[in-house]
Amino acid sequence: MSIFISYGREDLGVATRLLQDLRAQGLECWLDRENLPPGSNWKYEIERAIRASSFFVALISSKSLKKRGFVQKELRLALEVLDEFPPSSIFVIPVRVDDCMPEHSALKERQWVDLFPSYEAGLAQLIRLFSRRSNETDNSHAKVPLSSPSSLSLGLGLRDGYDACDLA
Repeated sequence: MSIFISYGREDLGVATRLLQDLRAQGLECWLDRENLPPGSNWKYEIERAIRASSFFVALISSKSLKKRGFVQKELRLALEVLDEFPPSSIFVIPVRVDDCMPEHSALKERQWVDLFPSYEAGLAQLIRLFSRRSNETDNSHAKVPLSSPSSLSLGLGLRDGYDACDLA
């Protein structure tokens, strides 16, 4: 299971803190500042990481909602990936950094987590979700590695070797 953390540059401090706190719980997280190798095609690597992730944490704040940039593209891609899942599945998790209102209709339809007024309470919600999901492994489905030719050539969008049923 891996967790992609998306953020606007203004929220780098919160993103880094969240990354460290989730990793301290033994969770695998992906953050561009930590995971992009020097010289890599960052757009390609970010898209690959989003598609390969089990969860997409969208850190949103009053600043990030108003800006243009790649953070908006990350969100749109994550919402496209979400369309591959059954409606009851959890993939995109809006996480509010401050008292802002998500404008995108798909975000308004998802239950969000608040990291304010208590960062610790919001973090605890995320840890409970991720811990519960990591314990709900279902061995009845065949696991296909992300790098298998069939998953790549057919564009099945498999994540971490699990199909969408495993993540529901």
